Amino acid sequence: MVPSRSHLLISVCLLILAGIGESVLAQQSNSSTDVTLKAVVSIHGMAGPFAVAGYRMGSRALRELNLQRGDFALDVVDESPAKVQWICVVPGVQEATGASLGKLNLSFEI
Repeated sequence: MVPSRSHLLISVCLLILAGIGESVLAQQSNSSTDVTLKAVVSIHGMAGPFAVAGYRMGSRALRELNLQRGDFALDVVDESPAKVQWICVVPGVQEATGASLGKLNLSFEI
């Protein structure tokens, strides 16, 4: 299967986020890093790199859209490939944004 352009774009974005994330984690205080990792672990079970990247993407989206966590104006749609590591982004985004399947403002398309 040949990856689509959007899948390649997602891959590149995650690689960039992973690189930036390492430098950000090095600059952040230990307490804020611990809070972020604990939040991801609380919903995903572990702080894997894709879940943490999803948390960072969700946090960034809230800042860019000037929305608060849990805001019903937020509609999150994840368009990831059907691979475990890509789907791991969803719990991170869910934790950061407060969007959920139950509120019908979180969905994913494969």
